[in-house]
Amino acid sequence: MSYTLRYNRTITGLPVKFVSTNFGPLPIDPVIDSNNRNISETYVMALAGHTQPVTWWESDLRLGRYTNTIAFIDLPDMADECPFPPCEFPGRFKVERREAEWVNHFHVGKWSTSSFGLEYRREEGLSLGSSPFEANSETTSGFFQEQLRFFDRLFMTTGVRVEGNSEFGRNHTERGSLAYVVKEWGTRIHGGAGSGFRAPNFDELFFPGFSDPTLKPEVSFSWDFGVDQKLWKDRARLGLTFYQNDFENLISFVTIPAPPFVKGVNSGKARANGIEFTSEVDVLDNLVASLNYTYTNSLVLATRHPIPREPEHRWNIGLTWEPIRRLSLFSQVHVVTQQFDPNGGGVFNRGHTRVDIGGTYRLFNRYAFIQSVDLTARIQNLLNEGYAEVRGFPALGINSLAGLRVAF
Repeated sequence: MSYTLRYNRTITGLPVKFVSTNFGPLPIDPVIDSNNRNISETYVMALAGHTQPVTWWESDLRLGRYTNTIAFIDLPDMADECPFPPCEFPGRFKVERREAEWVNHFHVGKWSTSSFGLEYRREEGLSLGSSPFEANSETTSGFFQEQLRFFDRLFMTTGVRVEGNSEFGRNHTERGSLAYVVKEWGTRIHGGAGSGFRAPNFDELFFPGFSDPTLKPEVSFSWDFGVDQKLWKDRARLGLTFYQNDFENLISFVTIPAPPFVKGVNSGKARANGIEFTSEVDVLDNLVASLNYTYTNSLVLATRHPIPREPEHRWNIGLTWEPIRRLSLFSQVHVVTQQFDPNGGGVFNRGHTRVDIGGTYRLFNRYAFIQSVDLTARIQNLLNEGYAEVRGFPALGINSLAGLRVAF
């Protein structure tokens, strides 16, 4: 049995003025709005239990509750003639989600595991202030998954999920995968295919200004095929995967002339395909190097533009070093090429390179009911790279984070 309780309160300055994109794309350097801020409070509670009354049956039950309250405050600016009324925008938005999940696993020897599950989710939203609204939705789901293992070489998984939504009725998705291991060569061949379903989220359906209650669910079909290879007595681990995703009723955003100047829409059909390469090498017993690369070729058929904010090339280069047993240090380099941004009629945000460094130090192990305490720290965007993943909203410059991680 386990219980989780988390509380987070954040006060964030949002020095970005919301401006219309009818007069051109949003600038990389935004128009400053000094009295725009956001206050967020979040509660997360979860109760989970696990039991195994017999060797062949396991059962898990989870109950959860999530509550988020956001207050937006954007007062009139002294030198602004209020071109887009109302100029004062106080608003308070509360979203609450309750969940219950029950999953059962049935084992037949070491070669078969059958899983059955039920899930219930209810979401409620309330807005007070300049744009009042109230809405709720319910989702009930059932799913089944079968895993088969033969001779520690052939692995098969198949599953189906049926979901009933109060807004969109009943839908189902399926997924299957197959993997074969050649132990003598250190090779694993794998592939899979399945359908997907994504209902518009609460904000896309009901949030004042940019929501659209007539949005249709996004559906997709995807497949992938790849090979994993171990070399150098398993010190080098490589992987190469080809993938294809096809979407219908892709949920995206378009610009509009009135605040908040964007609105959710169904963009129609889209596709994305490419390759993923992963690699990890134990250079020394205490030094690990990694290099990951993703190539994505995407297209929204109606606009003939790439899927918004999806770069064509993405690189991730990392080093992890443990000079002593308690200390782990890392460095990461993220390289992203330009991405299409629909804000302002369609422009490309330039690519960028971000460098992060950090580490973790184990203060102590096992004291009373405490399993471990770690001191963590990281510096993000070490080289102070200037870029914007969403046009008009620049990313932070060099910044740092520090904290404690306690395990019970």
